[in-house]
Amino acid sequence: MSNRSAIKKFLIGDRYIESRIEYKQAILRGQLALMVIVICAIYLLVDPFINQIYFFVPWYFVGIAVSLLILYLNRQHRFMSASILLISFGNILVFFTSQSGNPDHGAFIFFITVAAASLVLFYHKNMTLGLFFVGLSLVLAYLAFFMNMEFLDTSIMTVKFRKINFFINLTIGMLSSVVVMLFLIQRNKESEKSLLEKQQELQKLADELEKSREQYALALQGTEAGLFEWDLVHRRYYLSDRLLELLGYNREEVELRMSFFQSIIHPDDLEKTRSRMMKALATLTQYKNEARILCKDGQYRWFYFTGVIKSENGKAIKTVGSIINIDKRKKAEEALQKKNLELQKANEELDRFVYSASHDMRAPLTTIAGLLEVLKLTKDPAEYPQYFEMIRQRIEDMEAFIREVTDYSRNTRLPVESIGIHLHDFVDKIKESVAFIAEQNSIKVEIDIDKDIVIHSDPARLRVIFNNLINNAIKYYDANKPERYVKVVAKKEPDDCRIEIIDNGMGIHEEYLAKVFDMFFRASEQSKRSGLGLYIVKETVEKLGGEITLSSTLGQGTHVTVRLPV
Repeated sequence: MSNRSAIKKFLIGDRYIESRIEYKQAILRGQLALMVIVICAIYLLVDPFINQIYFFVPWYFVGIAVSLLILYLNRQHRFMSASILLISFGNILVFFTSQSGNPDHGAFIFFITVAAASLVLFYHKNMTLGLFFVGLSLVLAYLAFFMNMEFLDTSIMTVKFRKINFFINLTIGMLSSVVVMLFLIQRNKESEKSLLEKQQELQKLADELEKSREQYALALQGTEAGLFEWDLVHRRYYLSDRLLELLGYNREEVELRMSFFQSIIHPDDLEKTRSRMMKALATLTQYKNEARILCKDGQYRWFYFTGVIKSENGKAIKTVGSIINIDKRKKAEEALQKKNLELQKANEELDRFVYSASHDMRAPLTTIAGLLEVLKLTKDPAEYPQYFEMIRQRIEDMEAFIREVTDYSRNTRLPVESIGIHLHDFVDKIKESVAFIAEQNSIKVEIDIDKDIVIHSDPARLRVIFNNLINNAIKYYDANKPERYVKVVAKKEPDDCRIEIIDNGMGIHEEYLAKVFDMFFRASEQSKRSGLGLYIVKETVEKLGGEITLSSTLGQGTHVTVRLPV
């Protein structure tokens, strides 16, 4: 047995895991539990022997014991229990570690790792629980920052102590985050492989359709095709029983006149059908055509016509032919064309996404690495807060980008829900979430929505739409205007609900308006985000069966209109 197989066996046991996602999560869960054991072991050496601090030694043994319990649950395939215990204990351990000293010892970085692990471990089975733990990590981080429970005498926390702890915490926190990111990258590669396999299946289907088209004549049998005859001299028509059966009519319901046949051909196919028939009669060549015919049940279906022309003295006197139902084939072709377009779009977006995402993820890390180098060189502790704040901002940039990628992934992957939503209350909650930023910049957020408006939609996707649009309107305010506002207006119409987000902010230059919904496009030099926001909004609106338009005037403001089914 190889070392790699032995490690996997140690992490997840001998039992087979059917789900590929659960298998990957089990490996990640075991790796994180091992990392907790390593962290506790490192501090068992550092605290008593280097920092001369013994307060946390018993807790490190507790951490090792809990991590072993997590590994045991993982090996028993009690995955949910193992995940809850891992994330809960991780939050508690990081909270008390962060409480024991100043924020500059770096323990706070583990809150990010725990929050990211929460999303990864719970997104497949219970995203709500995952989001709860993310929120818990955030709350505990704030409590740890603002509260001082004085577990430890801070006078013994020398500069050397803080530097050692910061270096250890940063290194382990970075490695933990890398483990989570590698898991996400691997999942992305597997998704790309699945797309390629689907593309190959569709190509195989296309080849089979082409082959069936070439062999259609061999498949035509008297009992499978409807036959027709048109006597041009005596203006008589004959339709076989099978042909009537294909169309769903009784013989008594059919008028054997040209006007009747023209009336049941789809208006969009009528001119093409007439033109091809006239050409075949004039040139005495074989007649072939595909057209939609109105059947008795009121549905148009695709049929394939073929016929031969009988002539006398160079003049057509009769045409005899057959008709077969090709509705399934045509719909398969339409589905294939649609899938090909979707795959082409997905491949193009994937190429752009991989290129831009790698750049946007690498940029904050590069900046952080540079700031850390500067920190190593600086000798003035008074400069530390400035550098820490710059590092925090880069971490927030990466967190925002990951959140946008998560929104994009959820929109493309998860099915659409339909739940009754009271629109006024829904938007009001989002307004509350941005109230601090709006008030800080003297921006008035107004809601003009009747309280009785209810639409049936997907609340998670609707939240992504409003969060992005309202935050954009606030973010790009015009500092030169004494009165700044963002208005959210909604009116329920017979066929849909019209939602408008209006602001008097900076506005967008006219030449950029056609590109604002493109992936990774940034219309403003002030934008520090990924450029995914409006692209995700458009994709989400279309996923809900709606449409979105945007108009803007530079220096005056922006007007976004969203129409959603009710």
